[in-house]
Amino acid sequence: MKVNRSLGSKIKRAKYNSDYYKKNPRNKIKAREYSWKNQGIKNADGSWFMNHDREVMLAQQKNKCKICKSDAPGSTGWCVDHDHLTGIVRGILCHGCNKGIGLLKESCEVIEAASNYLKRWKNVN
Repeated sequence: MKVNRSLGSKIKRAKYNSDYYKKNPRNKIKAREYSWKNQGIKNADGSWFMNHDREVMLAQQKNKCKICKSDAPGSTGWCVDHDHLTGIVRGILCHGCNKGIGLLKESCEVIEAASNYLKRWKNVN
Protein backbone atom coordinates (compact mmCIF):
# COMPACT_ATOMS: atom_id res chain seq x y z
CA MET A 1 0.00 0.00 0.00
CA LYS A 2 1.37 3.40 -0.99
CA VAL A 3 1.72 5.92 1.82
CA ASN A 4 0.61 9.45 0.96
CA ARG A 5 3.11 11.85 2.51
CA SER A 6 1.99 15.33 3.38
CA LEU A 7 3.58 18.28 1.62
CA GLY A 8 5.24 19.30 4.89
CA SER A 9 7.05 15.99 5.26
CA LYS A 10 8.14 16.10 1.59
CA ILE A 11 9.61 19.57 2.12
CA LYS A 12 11.41 18.41 5.28
CA ARG A 13 12.80 15.38 3.42
CA ALA A 14 14.01 17.56 0.51
CA LYS A 15 15.67 19.95 2.96
CA TYR A 16 17.32 17.04 4.78
CA ASN A 17 18.60 15.56 1.51
CA SER A 18 19.91 18.94 0.37
CA ASP A 19 21.78 19.51 3.65
CA TYR A 20 23.05 15.91 3.72
CA TYR A 21 24.46 16.02 0.19
CA LYS A 22 26.09 19.41 0.80
CA LYS A 23 27.96 17.85 3.71
CA ASN A 24 28.61 14.56 1.87
CA PRO A 25 28.97 15.29 -1.89
CA ARG A 26 30.53 11.88 -2.61
CA ASN A 27 27.33 10.20 -1.39
CA LYS A 28 25.29 12.22 -3.92
CA ILE A 29 27.45 10.80 -6.71
CA LYS A 30 27.04 7.27 -5.34
CA ALA A 31 23.27 7.75 -5.10
CA ARG A 32 23.15 9.05 -8.68
CA GLU A 33 25.17 6.09 -9.98
CA TYR A 34 22.99 3.65 -8.02
CA SER A 35 19.89 5.21 -9.58
CA TRP A 36 21.33 4.96 -13.10
CA LYS A 37 22.23 1.32 -12.56
CA ASN A 38 18.72 0.52 -11.25
CA GLN A 39 17.25 2.18 -14.36
CA GLY A 40 19.55 0.11 -16.60
CA ILE A 41 21.36 3.15 -18.01
CA LYS A 42 24.46 2.11 -19.97
CA ASN A 43 27.13 3.42 -22.30
CA ALA A 44 27.08 2.44 -25.97
CA ASP A 45 29.66 -0.29 -25.21
CA GLY A 46 27.28 -1.87 -22.68
CA SER A 47 29.18 -0.79 -19.55
CA TRP A 48 27.27 0.87 -16.71
CA PHE A 49 27.03 4.65 -17.02
CA MET A 50 28.98 6.31 -14.21
CA ASN A 51 29.51 9.86 -12.99
CA HIS A 52 32.86 10.02 -14.83
CA ASP A 53 31.05 9.22 -18.10
CA ARG A 54 28.58 12.02 -17.38
CA GLU A 55 31.39 14.52 -16.79
CA VAL A 56 33.23 13.47 -19.98
CA MET A 57 30.05 13.65 -22.06
CA LEU A 58 29.13 17.06 -20.65
CA ALA A 59 32.65 18.35 -21.40
CA GLN A 60 32.41 16.99 -24.98
CA GLN A 61 29.16 18.97 -25.30
CA LYS A 62 31.02 22.08 -24.02
CA ASN A 63 28.80 22.09 -20.88
CA LYS A 64 25.71 22.76 -22.99
CA CYS A 65 22.45 20.93 -23.61
CA LYS A 66 22.74 18.57 -26.59
CA ILE A 67 19.48 19.94 -28.03
CA CYS A 68 19.05 23.66 -27.25
CA LYS A 69 22.74 24.43 -26.56
CA SER A 70 21.84 26.22 -23.30
CA ASP A 71 24.48 26.31 -20.58
CA ALA A 72 21.77 26.43 -17.89
CA PRO A 73 20.83 22.93 -16.69
CA GLY A 74 17.45 23.89 -15.27
CA SER A 75 15.75 23.25 -11.94
CA THR A 76 16.88 19.64 -11.48
CA GLY A 77 20.36 19.92 -12.96
CA TRP A 78 21.68 18.18 -16.06
CA CYS A 79 19.66 15.15 -17.18
CA VAL A 80 21.10 11.97 -18.65
CA ASP A 81 18.94 11.26 -21.68
CA HIS A 82 18.72 7.60 -22.57
CA ASP A 83 16.71 5.26 -24.75
CA HIS A 84 14.11 3.68 -22.49
CA LEU A 85 14.13 0.43 -24.45
CA THR A 86 17.89 -0.18 -24.63
CA GLY A 87 19.11 1.94 -21.70
CA ILE A 88 21.83 3.46 -23.91
CA VAL A 89 22.73 7.08 -23.11
CA ARG A 90 22.09 9.55 -25.96
CA GLY A 91 23.39 12.74 -24.38
CA ILE A 92 23.16 15.24 -21.54
CA LEU A 93 20.16 17.57 -21.68
CA CYS A 94 18.81 20.50 -19.74
CA HIS A 95 15.72 19.79 -17.66
CA GLY A 96 13.38 21.49 -20.15
CA CYS A 97 14.55 19.53 -23.20
CA ASN A 98 14.54 16.25 -21.28
CA LYS A 99 11.02 16.90 -20.03
CA GLY A 100 9.90 17.94 -23.52
CA ILE A 101 11.13 14.72 -25.11
CA GLY A 102 9.34 12.71 -22.44
CA LEU A 103 6.08 14.63 -22.83
CA LEU A 104 6.27 14.10 -26.60
CA LYS A 105 6.51 10.35 -25.97
CA GLU A 106 10.10 10.05 -27.28
CA SER A 107 8.50 9.79 -30.71
CA CYS A 108 10.25 11.31 -33.72
CA GLU A 109 6.89 11.47 -35.50
CA VAL A 110 5.21 13.39 -32.65
CA ILE A 111 8.21 15.74 -32.28
CA GLU A 112 8.25 16.39 -36.04
CA ALA A 113 4.49 17.04 -36.03
CA ALA A 114 4.94 19.50 -33.15
CA SER A 115 7.76 21.23 -35.05
CA ASN A 116 5.65 21.50 -38.22
CA TYR A 117 2.75 22.85 -36.16
CA LEU A 118 4.94 25.60 -34.68
CA LYS A 119 6.48 26.45 -38.08
CA ARG A 120 3.00 26.82 -39.61
CA TRP A 121 1.91 29.28 -36.93
CA LYS A 122 5.21 31.18 -36.91
CA ASN A 123 4.52 32.49 -40.42
CA VAL A 124 0.95 33.58 -39.60
CA ASN A 125 2.01 36.51 -37.41
